[in-house]
Amino acid sequence: MTINDDLKWYALRVTYNREMKVKQALDSLKIENFLPLKYRIFMRGERRIKQKVAAIHNLLFVRSSLCRIHELKQSTTLPIRYIIDKESQQPISIPETQMNNFIAVAGSIDEQIVYLEPDVRNFTKGDKVRITAGVFKGTEGY
Repeated sequence: MTINDDLKWYALRVTYNREMKVKQALDSLKIENFLPLKYRIFMRGERRIKQKVAAIHNLLFVRSSLCRIHELKQSTTLPIRYIIDKESQQPISIPETQMNNFIAVAGSIDEQIVYLEPDVRNFTKGDKVRITAGVFKGTEGY
């Protein structure tokens, strides 16, 4: 058994839109994490400001052991909470492959992502898809 055997990706809720603050704290502690980002453009007086913000508010993904996350919750003032699976009553973890695919797609803030309209293809919920060309070639999902 290696030291990475108990590392999993966990979805955590971050309260009051403080995702960037928590991400910086986790980065400083050298804890692997992922926060999908997007650019927001706003006006400050006459100037247009382009700023990175969380693409999904109140959500952050952390790759760590459950024990380490529990320690962080107890010993710091980080505003994080587990997202609990209602059936198992355990914190939600994301399989490594699914998380890698999600990061491949959602992690490229500068890429132009094309979202298909539902009527373009006859997909139904649960259909497996694979991207066969372009920047995201090889990415799979449902």
